[in-house]
Amino acid sequence: MECDSVHAAIECQLKNKIISVPQDYVKVCEDARFKQPYVAIYLDHDFFTDYSGKKHQQYPPIRSGLKTGDPCVTNLRALRYNPGRTMSFKLDHRTGEWKELPQNRKLWLTQNFLSCILKD
Repeated sequence: MECDSVHAAIECQLKNKIISVPQDYVKVCEDARFKQPYVAIYLDHDFFTDYSGKKHQQYPPIRSGLKTGDPCVTNLRALRYNPGRTMSFKLDHRTGEWKELPQNRKLWLTQNFLSCILKD
């Protein structure tokens, strides 16, 4: 396969090299082939999508209870995404009982509708 020959060329170039920072790998990859050098691009944090914003979240925060004393997220043992765009959870693997995750459905529908409009 083509990827095997690329990997082998880079591995040969890496022999007896000291890599101090990730930028050193970019130089090694570019120097691995002499006639037609490989193109290596060093990615910084701006390249990756920030999923902490609400516009990238499809579901509201996962919380199995709404008031004090209800189970916390750390008590969840299993999550299930249902075809009706709802979620269920289990607090114990031994029981087959799935409970509906309480959500503000109206809020979720509004966010989902807005995200669909913004994609277009």
